[in-house]
Amino acid sequence: MDALHRIALAACVAAVLLLTATGCVNSSVGAEEPSPASTPTSIEAPDTIGQPLDEASAALTAAGFTVEVADVRENRSIWNRSNWVVVTQDVSGQTATLGVEKADDPACWEKATKCEWVQAFEFDATGNAESEQFTLDGGPARLTYTVTAGSPSEGKRTADIYFQDLAKHTESSSIDTIIYVDRPGSGSEDLGHRKGTYFLMTSIREFDVADVAIHVLVEQMRPIGG
Repeated sequence: MDALHRIALAACVAAVLLLTATGCVNSSVGAEEPSPASTPTSIEAPDTIGQPLDEASAALTAAGFTVEVADVRENRSIWNRSNWVVVTQDVSGQTATLGVEKADDPACWEKATKCEWVQAFEFDATGNAESEQFTLDGGPARLTYTVTAGSPSEGKRTADIYFQDLAKHTESSSIDTIIYVDRPGSGSEDLGHRKGTYFLMTSIREFDVADVAIHVLVEQMRPIGG
């Protein structure tokens, strides 16, 4: 091989090496860099405590949360959400659990140590009688009574005490609660949660017994000092 051919061959080899090097650099420059792993972002839940349930539920749903609701006082059914207020809020993942109470629930119901029984109405009768009307404004209520009588007959009921809801009496003439007093003495009846207008009636069952006296006290739970 003469000198001319050797020079040409060397030039070709140099050109190939240059192209190869250039290609490697270009492929390195053009390659996409791996994207970092995406980190899920947590959604901040709006604070709905103190809001009506319908508004709180709408706000949390709009923010992307599934809403669960529970009555914090009793296992009451929740129908009209605008009548309920959010008192607790617990968020776990994409689920918001709201504890609610009715807007007219007395504050003391949640902790009995903050409540006391307060007289709402008192009635005395010595025969068949009907009391004046009185109101209860929501919350637990109870009725206590004392019946005295002279020489009651054995095996006969002494008296009946009627606790009557005026709305029931007006709409259907139905009786709300009857307390049968078999013997003279004292007792009590849990009336449950009561709100509305009521009255009492008494009925003497032993007409041949003298000196029958009935004392009835209706109480409702109230906040201490309220």
